[in-house]
Amino acid sequence: MGFDIVIKDVLVVNHNGVKRADIGIKKEKIEKIGQISTGANIELPGEGKIAFPGIIDPHTHMGIPMMDTFSVDNFKTGSYAAAHAGVTTIIDFTVQNPGDTLLSSFERRLHEARVSHVDFAIHVNITNFYDNFLSDMEKLAERGAKSFKVFFAYSFRIPDELFLKVQERAKDISALILLHAENGAIIDYLIKKNIERGNVSAPYHGFSRPVFTEEDATERAILITEFVNSSLYIVHMTSKRALKRVEEAKKRGVRVFAETCPQYLYFTDEVYKKTDGHYFIASPPLRKKEDIDYLWEKIKDGTVDTIGTDHAPFTKEQKDRHGGIFYKTPNGLSVIEFSMPSIFTKVVDKKLPLTTIPRLMSYNPSQIFGLKGKGEIKEGNDADIVIIDPSYKKKVLPPYKSVSDISPFEGLSLRGIPMYVLLRGHFLIKDYLFVGHDVKGQYLEQKITFD
Repeated sequence: MGFDIVIKDVLVVNHNGVKRADIGIKKEKIEKIGQISTGANIELPGEGKIAFPGIIDPHTHMGIPMMDTFSVDNFKTGSYAAAHAGVTTIIDFTVQNPGDTLLSSFERRLHEARVSHVDFAIHVNITNFYDNFLSDMEKLAERGAKSFKVFFAYSFRIPDELFLKVQERAKDISALILLHAENGAIIDYLIKKNIERGNVSAPYHGFSRPVFTEEDATERAILITEFVNSSLYIVHMTSKRALKRVEEAKKRGVRVFAETCPQYLYFTDEVYKKTDGHYFIASPPLRKKEDIDYLWEKIKDGTVDTIGTDHAPFTKEQKDRHGGIFYKTPNGLSVIEFSMPSIFTKVVDKKLPLTTIPRLMSYNPSQIFGLKGKGEIKEGNDADIVIIDPSYKKKVLPPYKSVSDISPFEGLSLRGIPMYVLLRGHFLIKDYLFVGHDVKGQYLEQKITFD
């Protein structure tokens, strides 16, 4: 049997273990893992290298409206940046414009994503609660869009009683509800209070969104989810207090999943005091060192389920446009091109198992969101593979792969920069360079099921 590609003698790292083997790829699939003596069209030497399954980023925002502007990466430029971090699948979000139904917003997002270089699935934002939206949830689930995001913050926040109804519908159609967990009413009050007092610099972004607003929203959502016996995925978790509520709920048997992001594992709210502190504004805000330490502890013990990036990139000009006033600065950071390298670097530094990366960044997202054939280097799965040289280190400096000219990681030295990235057996990255200009991502239907 001839192979299209054989990766020889590489350290294969999955969520459940590590082994040295050859990997044979044929017709976009992983055909064999083991000792391979048969020839191949392309043979890659794997000695001294590590092979991870392609990274699945479950939380990106390509080209979304924010305040008076848009995040600067579209699906083409964002997926180009993503590939440089070993990301082979993203899950992005619809945008429900005025007059949009859930169905029309999904159709538009599906069209926009057609230029992606990586595979993609789509979460459906629910921000307009029109008469038939609960029925439309079922229609979308039939098309493979089975994850729906709601917000407890912002002007489009969902009332508690409607959140309960959404959870009931999600349970009926085997869908998953995602939540932005902050108490919006309290945040609105604190923002207004700070504005009235003239407190508008970057640190007041954090002061206006204190930890208890995340803890309260998390606990409230968990209690409703527990009552309905449905499922809940809390995006971009930042704090010890909120994560403790998740930990307690999991021990009670509640089906709740916790996501965090690299920025919340690296940076504290001290950065808001810098002259360019407004460049770090995202919601929820950055927290304290004790929160970072707790997040890493809960990554290690399995309480945290996934790491996404919440990639929402803006330029210096966009961030500077209103003079650093916190409530006028677009919320979001450019993260995706450093997703796996940032986590690999910390895993090495903290002496965590290499399996931490595929567990949180490949396998768990594939299982939670029902992405069949993804998330594991396994015979029969898609040949989504990332190969790194663990000894290679690179300092983060501009220009960046994203359209954004800002990175929170600027000046840091990171490991785990992908040497090769394969999407379904097609090269996206070869010898650290992007070669996937003709590679087109595919829409992935979600096969979410819960026992």
